[in-house]
Amino acid sequence: MSKWSDKTFNFLTDFVSILIILVLLVFAAWWAIQKPVFWLRGIDVVVHGNQEAITAPVVAEKLKGKISGTFFTVDISKIRDTLKEIPWVKDVSVKREWPNRLKIFLYLHKPVALWGEQEVLSQDGVIFEENQAVAESEGELPHIYGPPELSAKIYQQYLDFDKICQPRELKIVSLTLTPMSGWFLVFKNSESKTVEVVFKGSDTNQAMSLRLERILNMMPQMKDHLGTHPRKIDARYTKGVAVQRPEIEPEPDDSDVLETEIKDAK
Repeated sequence: MSKWSDKTFNFLTDFVSILIILVLLVFAAWWAIQKPVFWLRGIDVVVHGNQEAITAPVVAEKLKGKISGTFFTVDISKIRDTLKEIPWVKDVSVKREWPNRLKIFLYLHKPVALWGEQEVLSQDGVIFEENQAVAESEGELPHIYGPPELSAKIYQQYLDFDKICQPRELKIVSLTLTPMSGWFLVFKNSESKTVEVVFKGSDTNQAMSLRLERILNMMPQMKDHLGTHPRKIDARYTKGVAVQRPEIEPEPDDSDVLETEIKDAK
């Protein structure tokens, strides 16, 4: 019985000793992290993306009153979530830098187009409200109009059209989808001449892309027929297209309709 008691006593002694050591370590750690040397002294911000979109004052104002604690206790998740509220910000990474600084990495949306009159469309298909002039600070962007709920479809069609236009040195100026009237694509050629192409709203992406390729292949023929570049090409016809001269404002007459069959993709 005494042998069992000795084992029990030794176990309890060891347990209490370990517990005391743990308490002392916790107290020492708590005391250490409260030392002034670990109070946060500064924040470094690194912006990946348009440098004009995010400025130091914007970040400082957003984080005002949101940072508290020391190097060890500051809430990193809170900082990350707060900065993600900035429309331009796609992702945030926050790292501690010994012994009293933070380093914040801001990854911004890459704008690919202006959406409507007040919003921007990102490379990931995200629409966010922001200064459109800032979005164009690194270069002119095409303008896209359409119902927000169809943004993914419209953006995909823009990508398909752009893939066809770029090899031909054609720059897309705008793409508009109106459910009642159809698709309106406006581009500039190498001579900075603006051309508008209209498609049916019910056409599939594949059908419109194929139709655009065939229209662009016909452009030299249209130029010879009109004596100049066309201003507008209406591709909503089942067979052929209606071509409008630059100086003509109303709908083109019969003489401007090229009886060239363009079969849609099935």
